[in-house]
Amino acid sequence: MPGNNYSYCIPSTLNQASKLTEEIVAEMRGLTALSMQTDKNKVLQDIRLLIYELLTNEVEHADGQTVCLSVNIDDERIVFETGSTGRGFPIKVINGWNNEVDHPDGLFFPPYPGALIGKELSFYRDFDFSIDCIVISETTVRLKLSELAEKSLEIDKINEHFGLFLIITLSDMVEYIYNENGTGIFKITKYLKTGDNNI
Repeated sequence: MPGNNYSYCIPSTLNQASKLTEEIVAEMRGLTALSMQTDKNKVLQDIRLLIYELLTNEVEHADGQTVCLSVNIDDERIVFETGSTGRGFPIKVINGWNNEVDHPDGLFFPPYPGALIGKELSFYRDFDFSIDCIVISETTVRLKLSELAEKSLEIDKINEHFGLFLIITLSDMVEYIYNENGTGIFKITKYLKTGDNNI
């Protein structure tokens, strides 16, 4: 079944991000794919928070004056993509936290070094979880959430990626792709449920 595709571009402000989030959620209320959800209101709340975090992440960290978001919805999934220009998504590795690669300042921009391909690196950690980055290629990383075996109270080591923590928590797959033209794309996939089963 063909999906519903939407594209939006707004001025890069938090106020515009908030307005667009509400507009998109209002448009989604009537979609057939969402009407089949067992808890439509919960799904819409999650989508609202997910979209807002994606947009505010772009507003706060991208270099441009415009933020763009595309949304593709079919019966099985919703795929969100945001794009921006600049140096790309930095992996700020937390040295010593189960990372196989150390770097003097722990910071890697795309294209990521070939030695990182296939590695899993931790770059955010709170009391219970870490965000890990699997380097797929010199231009692509996949982000995932890992529960810590040992809880930590080292608050001074928590860095700035709480928004990504929320995005990953609300999503099924998060990828970052850096294109040759200098555009970085966050691709977020959220699977829809039919009955009690994930598609």
